[in-house]
Amino acid sequence: MIHQFSNVQDPQIQRDVIAALGFKGNALGRLHRYEEATAMYKEIIRRFGDSQDIKIQRVVESVLLSKSIVFGNSHRYEEAITVDDEIIHKFSESLHLTKQRSVAEGSIR
Repeated sequence: MIHQFSNVQDPQIQRDVIAALGFKGNALGRLHRYEEATAMYKEIIRRFGDSQDIKIQRVVESVLLSKSIVFGNSHRYEEAITVDDEIIHKFSESLHLTKQRSVAEGSIR
């Protein structure tokens, strides 16, 4: 699936490709194959990290979190902290807006 649909521009198919790469990365991490897991996460970020699609951004955020966990599990704490800083920098604005939207929607109901 990853190879067959890797160049498709449809956002839903892109999300499916990201999910496949992410699942593969998570499975590799569980097998303690941390370098390969990290490579999967880097590939997702390289290919989809600048997407403007909010659903893809959320998946990228989740992938970055998984990458941080893999670094932590492999005792590469400085690299984990660097990824955490990237998450904070890249997604703090969107997380803030999502919270604001949730509060606003709750007060309207």
